[in-house]
Amino acid sequence: MIVDAVSAFGALPFDLSAQPEVDAVVFTANKCLEALPGIGFAVARIDRLLESGGQSGSWSFDLADVYAAALRSGPASFRFTPPVQILAALDVALDFWRRRGRAPGSPATRRTCGHCMMVSPNSA
Repeated sequence: MIVDAVSAFGALPFDLSAQPEVDAVVFTANKCLEALPGIGFAVARIDRLLESGGQSGSWSFDLADVYAAALRSGPASFRFTPPVQILAALDVALDFWRRRGRAPGSPATRRTCGHCMMVSPNSA
């Protein structure tokens, strides 16, 4: 199972280890992290990632191949030209997010990120 966390990442907590049925979580830098759009991330269980090798219909989305390339080239490596300006914007957005005390699931985060509102407004 793949969880689409694009609209909630950075606003609501997600513990992959507490969800054994989930194979991967995908999200982007924009939305609740308030960075520029243009980069996506996947956090996946390595065992299931390796089992899925060669099953992707697209080379771009073959997470097993992305993982193999990262093992060969090192962490934080890219198979394509990295979006340097987007990574720099993400760095600034994460610093800003931390300074504001926007821990995932905090009431301040839920109020700020209206499109991420997945909890009752009364819980804030």
